[in-house]
Amino acid sequence: MKNAFTQTPESGPEILLTGQSLSLNEIVAVSRHGQKVKISPDCFAKINASRKYVEDLVNNNQIAYGITTGYGPLVNRLIPPEKAAESQYNLIQMLSGGVGEPLAVDVARAITLIRINSLCKGYSGIRHSTLEFMCELLNRGVTPYIPETGSVGASGDLCPLAHMVQALLGEGEVFYKGTIVPARKALEDAKLSPIKLSYKEGLALINGTTVMSGLFALALADAWDIVLLAEALASFATDVLRGNPEHFDLRISKIRQHPGQMTTSKNLLAFGKGSQLTLDGEALRKILKEARKKSDKVLHVNTDLQNPYSIRCVPQIVGAVRDLLTFVDGLLKTEVNSVTDNPLIFAEDLVDLHGGNFYGQHLSFASDILGLGLTKLALLSERRFARYIDDKFSQGLPAFLIKGDEAGFDNGFMGIQLVATALAAEIRNMNDSASVSSIPTNANNQDIVSMGTPAAKKLSIMIEKTRALFAYELLALAQAADFLGPEKLGVAGKALHAEVRSVVPFLTHDRPFRPDIQALVAKMQDRSFMTALNAAVPG
Repeated sequence: MKNAFTQTPESGPEILLTGQSLSLNEIVAVSRHGQKVKISPDCFAKINASRKYVEDLVNNNQIAYGITTGYGPLVNRLIPPEKAAESQYNLIQMLSGGVGEPLAVDVARAITLIRINSLCKGYSGIRHSTLEFMCELLNRGVTPYIPETGSVGASGDLCPLAHMVQALLGEGEVFYKGTIVPARKALEDAKLSPIKLSYKEGLALINGTTVMSGLFALALADAWDIVLLAEALASFATDVLRGNPEHFDLRISKIRQHPGQMTTSKNLLAFGKGSQLTLDGEALRKILKEARKKSDKVLHVNTDLQNPYSIRCVPQIVGAVRDLLTFVDGLLKTEVNSVTDNPLIFAEDLVDLHGGNFYGQHLSFASDILGLGLTKLALLSERRFARYIDDKFSQGLPAFLIKGDEAGFDNGFMGIQLVATALAAEIRNMNDSASVSSIPTNANNQDIVSMGTPAAKKLSIMIEKTRALFAYELLALAQAADFLGPEKLGVAGKALHAEVRSVVPFLTHDRPFRPDIQALVAKMQDRSFMTALNAAVPG
């Protein structure tokens, strides 16, 4: 996967981790922009209290799951106190068997951050010095190499988190200064000494929903951008297809009551300001009045009197995706500020409780739901693309958006519609629900698993394909706008057209489109489109 984090960690104000308030924006700031972190001193009392409880358990030869016992079905095997620390190391070795490409650097940084935030709540029995060491890994740009495949999201993200822990131990590999190097070498260069695990620490570090949380968080951040871009594309499409902005009237959305639909309607109205191409209700009524004089039965009007759903129902479609994102955003915020390991130490009650907070069902469901939203946006884009190139539906645009004496010899956008359709089909086909694809593990101890991490992992692929599909639509919209006159576009159309034309020229003769698509996808990834669009939307 692409390593999105390429910057040297920045200096400046540190994000204070409390275990209570980590936000999506902060996750992005640390994982993608090198923002530094620090554990709040207010956390140390609870961290130290739970740590003392664990040490007392071991020193008093008490029985506690995963501390002085084996793991999973081996829970009935007792670990003598003198081997309790060593068993934690063995746990990491046993689970470090992931396969596949490494998770992207920004994802691995998000994982490290979320794990620190959860553990600093003080219910895990880990030493505060271990957590501070993890902060230093982030702050000095040492990023664990975590293979992408190896978790079923049930007893936590055991395997991938074991690879994260290897970086702390100076074992395995890490990303450092733009390359993959042995962890021990990177630690030496960063002036850090590897740690040794103590009682419960291995289990505390790997037993949680942290990998699926990191994957989901960055996909969600990208999805928020995609929703705004989907609204801008819809506004641009309303321009070039001579649509009716009356569909976006706030009175329509107000009586539907869904907040996402209202927001999308407001954005569409703002994006469409200044358009000389759209035909509102008043303009249409004037056309109809003139047309009626010429025919009693058939209206020969060069516009769709009833816009297709891919224009008319954008507030209802994209607005629903907005509400979906708001819902899963709340789930994520709760998850990354929760304690998700096991067993849990309640030092104030002098008790350790054995439960299942590591189970990733919330994010598993959320990932599948977010995938559905992305798919609907992709299908919406593909349906509009089909209209731009079809002169039966394109409101006077030339067939396949190529014009001149060479039309027929030059094929215009004919070929890339095939690719756009293939992308839409692939995105749709990725919607098998991972959240219910359970396969038992661990000698049937884990007899039903969440598949939260596979579900979240799919999202990054869907994001990439949706961006590519949007790039194809943008190419077609920019070409159409040049036939109609870019100066006639609304706010969003003008902004998007200018961005496209800054890297992609008008199509006069057939050429390979791959470089064009790559250039536009890169602009989406670096958020070049977002600055102008964010400035245009209300509030």
